[in-house]
Amino acid sequence: MVSDPIGAIDVLVVGLINTDIIVKPVDWLPPKGTSILANTLEAAVGGGAANTGRALTKLGWHVALSGLVGKDELGDMIYRVLRQAQVNVEYLHQKEGVPTSASLVLVGSDAERSFIQRTGGNQVYQLTDLAEAPLSQARWLHVGGCLKMKSLNLRDLLLTAKSHGLLTSMDTDWDIFNAWKHKLYSALPLTDLLFTNESEGEMLTGETGPTKIAAALRKAGAQTVIIKRGEKGCYVDSQAGSFGQMAYPMSAVDTTGAGDSFVAGFIHGGLSGWSLEESARFATGIAACSVMAIGTVAGIPLLEWTREAIKDIRRIDSYVNTLQT
Repeated sequence: MVSDPIGAIDVLVVGLINTDIIVKPVDWLPPKGTSILANTLEAAVGGGAANTGRALTKLGWHVALSGLVGKDELGDMIYRVLRQAQVNVEYLHQKEGVPTSASLVLVGSDAERSFIQRTGGNQVYQLTDLAEAPLSQARWLHVGGCLKMKSLNLRDLLLTAKSHGLLTSMDTDWDIFNAWKHKLYSALPLTDLLFTNESEGEMLTGETGPTKIAAALRKAGAQTVIIKRGEKGCYVDSQAGSFGQMAYPMSAVDTTGAGDSFVAGFIHGGLSGWSLEESARFATGIAACSVMAIGTVAGIPLLEWTREAIKDIRRIDSYVNTLQT
């Protein structure tokens, strides 16, 4: 793993942080007054920002995380887990009277998920909660789960990041507040990389299919659009052209957080100066590792990442091959 100067911030990650209560397998809900058995029932740190931040630390980057959790047991657990993961939590706030955001994650036998969510700290976090210091120190700003950050002005955040010369990326997540275009579109001209999936992309654009969705989002201002397609891989559209990247064929154990891990893999490539094609190839490998373990980032290996495309892609290829045998 490559080391950087102490105190450096490679990526400032802002956004969705919550506790995931993961239950597996859940293929149907029991009638009232009855129960079913689960093989897995555990609490874990989740949310797009926390997941991507932890994945980036496992890839060797210095990450600072900013968001808001409650002064409660779930908030304390989030602090503890993030510190153990070596994420900089100096800019993560705890607030009295606001519960920590939480999700009940029901994982089916096919590894697909359904969610029951409680809003909380994520929905009251504002730009004023973010100190200027990390923006002046970081190289890259990533906003995870941006559409669930109800009180965060995305355009103003990205304007501030750009004033400090940062590269910027956002990952959408499903908008439970149904703001969609109203929430996102003013920030797109300031977005270097926009990550979304097909269902969210359809809601944002009214288009169907990755080609039309990506074209519409690029027309609205995003420099590069990456459509996450799960077991179908991803589709990338930029000024230089467009291409698809196939996913690794895996028998998934749990797809929770796979998209967030994919984003971390793509940012790894961007920070390392790789091409979009190289970044996409590596990102699909990281996502493949993620789905082979319960939870969000447990499956991502701690390998000697060089930040050289040919070496890191070979390493992830070799590791994924061991998972497939």
